Amino acid sequence: MKERYILFEVMSEAPVGEADVKNAAYNSILSFLGEYGSSLASPKFIGYDAKTKQAVVRCSHTELQKVKAALALCSSINGKKAALRLKKVSGTIAGLSR
Repeated sequence: MKERYILFEVMSEAPVGEADVKNAAYNSILSFLGEYGSSLASPKFIGYDAKTKQAVVRCSHTELQKVKAALALCSSINGKKAALRLKKVSGTIAGLSR
């Protein structure tokens, strides 16, 4: 299965941890796509860098547009206002750093 890596920036009014970002991303995808759509997209949280406030999620290439939309619709993390701003998409993790 072909996969895509999505790099996004976390913009929030309060500092957030990796677990909070992971839960927000998964919850946003689940609420937008539902359980069946989420299983097709097979999202996988790769990691979060608190210094740069950037995170990476892997998903199926066929569901890329839906996952991007789901992440963009995230409006809060732990009850605090937040936004996930999409930065880049690549077929490899190394491609995100270019």
